[in-house]
Amino acid sequence: MGKTLSLKRQERLKGNPRFKVLKEKAKIVYGASFTVSTLPNNLSFNRVGISISSRRIPKSVERNRIKRLIRETYRLNKNKLKIGFDILVKPRGTSKTKIGLKQVETDLMAAFKKSNMLI
Repeated sequence: MGKTLSLKRQERLKGNPRFKVLKEKAKIVYGASFTVSTLPNNLSFNRVGISISSRRIPKSVERNRIKRLIRETYRLNKNKLKIGFDILVKPRGTSKTKIGLKQVETDLMAAFKKSNMLI
C-alpha cells in the first residue's frame, strides 16, 4: 500500500518562536499568490505552517477557508516535496475574489518548484 496522505499533528508547525525563526533565517520565495519560506529542520518529515494577517484578509471566514485550501493542497502533494524542512506559507495580496482549490494548488506548487522543494 502507498504512503498515507493524512496531515499528522507532528507535521504542523505551531508556536510563535518557530515562526519567528523561520521569518528570520529561512529561504524566501515569492510566488504569484503565495510566499513560501523554507528552512531545513533535520527531521524525517516536513512541518508546515500557515500565516495569514487579519489586516490583509479581514474576514475570518475567508482566512480560514484559505488556510483549509492550503492545508489540503499540501496534504495531497506532500509526497512530491523534499523531506526535512519547515515550510511557512503566507498568502500575498488581498482576497477580493473567491479562490478555488485548483488555483491554490497551481500557485502553491509553482512556488514550491521555484524554491526547489519538488522532488
